[in-house]
Amino acid sequence: LLDKEKNFLEDDFKYIFKSINDNYFDEVKLFIYDKIDDFQHYLQIYLAKNMEIKEKSTKLYKWINNKLELFSQNDSEKYQRLIAIIKENILELATLSINKFYELSKEIFSSQNKMILSKLSKDKSIQLGYVELLIKYIITTYENNEYNISNNEMDEIQYILDLHLFLLCELKQYNKIIPSLKACPFYPLQKCLERCERYKAYEPCLYIYLKEGSIEKAFQISESKLEETFNQLVDNINSKNDEDKHKELMKNFEVYLSNLRKTCENNDQQLEDLWFKALEMLYKFEKKAAEILKANEFSLNKKNSL
Repeated sequence: LLDKEKNFLEDDFKYIFKSINDNYFDEVKLFIYDKIDDFQHYLQIYLAKNMEIKEKSTKLYKWINNKLELFSQNDSEKYQRLIAIIKENILELATLSINKFYELSKEIFSSQNKMILSKLSKDKSIQLGYVELLIKYIITTYENNEYNISNNEMDEIQYILDLHLFLLCELKQYNKIIPSLKACPFYPLQKCLERCERYKAYEPCLYIYLKEGSIEKAFQISESKLEETFNQLVDNINSKNDEDKHKELMKNFEVYLSNLRKTCENNDQQLEDLWFKALEMLYKFEKKAAEILKANEFSLNKKNSL
């Protein structure tokens, strides 16, 4: 009915809107807000958590893009007003669809990644999603063109990659770190190492040590993790002997043992004592394991005799 009536003025729509109960007629409200270019309230309805609209993100982003295209041609005041309202709702729009927001931001917020990332900082998961889209762009754009990167571009790339490592560590997504370092050549490795050491992310630390040729440090961290896991195995056997925990610890032990062997094999500095240290530690483990087995066998025989 409202759509067919061509003689309605903006004040007429406002009058009709006042008569609508706040709890109903969201579709009518959207129609009226659209007609009177009340962008803030239009977005608020779409972004409300209790608002259920089929294909919500698709419809909203289509509306935004259509409005921006229209106003960019014939109404700069409304164009700038809509941009300002989008900026106020960056986190909510990104939460609704991070991919659609990323595509929109490339059009209206080019060269403003720091501003966007700052506004997304209240939700680290959403912030991480946006950062990873930026990194895909960085890899595609600069991977085979690294010698033509300006200082300003490199500063921003380093900022984004450093933030990426921080978010992966904060969200404990350590398994993503090594694939990320392999995929993009621009990560500041020293900063990466510092972050991984601070968050005790063992595997990425080992990867960076080996990549940089710090064989002794790689050996030390592998030795430390292997010994720590062996002691946990001993404690588990001597206490409640949790079978599931034992399997998990054995799996970790095998990983750390493999990493220790890998470190020794990558010993291009000819540090021969590394192999002796590794064998000495394994001998100590074998001796301790034999003592535990003997003690458990004695306890079992005693129990059977009783």
